[in-house]
Amino acid sequence: MRFSYTFSFYVVRSLVINLLYVFFAFSFIAFILDFLELMRDSQGKHLLIRQMLQIVFFKVPFITYSFIPFVFLFGSILTFTKLNNSFELAAANSAGISIWSLCIPISLTVFAISILILSVFQPISASFLNKNGLLVSKYLGHKTSRVSIQSNGIWLYDQTNNPQNDKIIKIMHIAKDEKLFSGILVFSAGEDNSFTTSFRASSSSIENGYLLLSDAEKFTPGKEPEKYNIISLPTNLTNDQIQESIPNPDIIQFWHLRSFIKNIKQSGLSALKHELYYKSMLASPLLYLSLVFIALVSSINLPRKGKLGIVFLVAGLIGIMVFFINKVINVMALTETLPMFLAVISPSLSYLLISGVILIHKEEG
Repeated sequence: MRFSYTFSFYVVRSLVINLLYVFFAFSFIAFILDFLELMRDSQGKHLLIRQMLQIVFFKVPFITYSFIPFVFLFGSILTFTKLNNSFELAAANSAGISIWSLCIPISLTVFAISILILSVFQPISASFLNKNGLLVSKYLGHKTSRVSIQSNGIWLYDQTNNPQNDKIIKIMHIAKDEKLFSGILVFSAGEDNSFTTSFRASSSSIENGYLLLSDAEKFTPGKEPEKYNIISLPTNLTNDQIQESIPNPDIIQFWHLRSFIKNIKQSGLSALKHELYYKSMLASPLLYLSLVFIALVSSINLPRKGKLGIVFLVAGLIGIMVFFINKVINVMALTETLPMFLAVISPSLSYLLISGVILIHKEEG
């Protein structure tokens, strides 16, 4: 087996260029489709074209990021099919350059691009998606999350029908049954909407539309603290809303996601979804590499003419199958039916091993 730096560089350059072509093609399609969807959703909202373009612009990177596996699959098929149809792979093989000698530079390139995606593109898509949510809330009136999880506890905004009963609530910890809170601090809006009146309690719970504070103290400016065994405050919050309102991992940047998961766990809430998302990102280079090798075994040794459409159709079916399998395994991980490590690693490793076996069969005959 002979290694050629020149041919390897040529193949890697072709792969990167085609990945960029497919990436921008997906971005353009995502932009058009999301813009049309927004036009349908914004009927009667009197949005300006400039505002609609702004909303779509900040969502496109996230949509494209979710389709990155397909970018690797189709970009790789475009590259290897072109090399096959132009007899370049056959010529290289005749010169003693085996397909195996291309695996190392291709693998290094895929891992380098994967690191770039994780360290640069994912944080950009996450921050843009967060901005998109704010714009949607501003222009379309959609509700935003009323929960913020920080290192010092969970902060909630409780908006009621009566503005003077609105509250800002900080909870240090939520019990496992998600019905009992400890270390609670409440800032009440009051008649002047100043949030100067506050309550501190050792424990609390939500029952029948009321926030019940046990062993509580009330602090009012200019007055001595008042102690109560139980105080009931009207609330629109429910126990389920607190868990469901945790920001999705999509809007958390890769660099901040680990500390965010730690804050969720300290608060007593479930972080399974965020942990799965984070570990899936760490394992994404293996997934991208497996898809590139699937594209490689699907594209080499094909008849030279008229088969590109069939290859892309097969690739689309493979991509859908991979997407479906990953979703099923993710559900199994979230329900704790399957260990998270296996759920993250096993699909990509299986695809890689299968493509390796097929490549051995094709190359070694």
